[in-house]
Amino acid sequence: MSSTSSHFAFYRKEILVDGLETSYLEAGSGDPVILLHGGEFGGEAEICWEETIPALARHFRVLAPDLLGFGRTAKVVDFVDGRARRIRHLARFVEEVDAVGAPCVGNSMGGMLLLFDAASPTPRLSARKIVTIAGGGALLMDSPHTEALFAYDGSVKGMTKIVEALFHGERWITDGDYIERRRASSLAPGAWEAIAAARFRRPEEFQEARAPSGGIDYARIFTETLIIAGANDKIKPSGWWEELTGKMPKANILIVPEAGHCAQIEQPEIVNEALIAFLAAK
Repeated sequence: MSSTSSHFAFYRKEILVDGLETSYLEAGSGDPVILLHGGEFGGEAEICWEETIPALARHFRVLAPDLLGFGRTAKVVDFVDGRARRIRHLARFVEEVDAVGAPCVGNSMGGMLLLFDAASPTPRLSARKIVTIAGGGALLMDSPHTEALFAYDGSVKGMTKIVEALFHGERWITDGDYIERRRASSLAPGAWEAIAAARFRRPEEFQEARAPSGGIDYARIFTETLIIAGANDKIKPSGWWEELTGKMPKANILIVPEAGHCAQIEQPEIVNEALIAFLAAK
């Protein structure tokens, strides 16, 4: 199905991946590149990558799925190990769209998924290159901005706080249309429930039985990686990328000025130029 937004034309397609409805955007031709969006309420492929897809599609075949629980993909939550479940689903998706081994770009949760897979003893995605935008490294800071990501109640006020947390520029929190687009995505059937459920945490005394996936051993990642950090990220602590660059032998950092947690949206020209150069290099 061909669709058009106010920003770009693309093909939205739906396939079954191991019986689960999976929706994704596709544009361009040539070597494939996979884009993975973030995990905030209202997150989805179109909203996360609308400034990225047109630029990359001039050089690559771009594939941007809605991850499990988001957008138009099945609202499935795995309470035992949701991260591993999403990676298994992604690996099967990549097989279905004939993009095994393709370079992958992830924002926030999407980047963290890529790093976790690359560090595992048996990577399922086996991405030839990785770009992580504000994904991985130190945990989120305790702050009102971080709290806004977890306390969302579906209201305009709640989504405004999420947008304020994600972006550096003031213009985003005064753009009612943009806030409503993200809010509409967050309130699609099953969307709020799936993301809210994924934020459940068992009581401290039972933490020893938490999900088996554990943390990320960055020293195990030998994939060529570009780390992109917004200089004004309100969610990640300053220098969060240092753990990655200090342990990953093939990791480089790009710090984007005047950008927060979603540098690909706030500073698309800088980020797109860096992405194209990194992905096209042999």
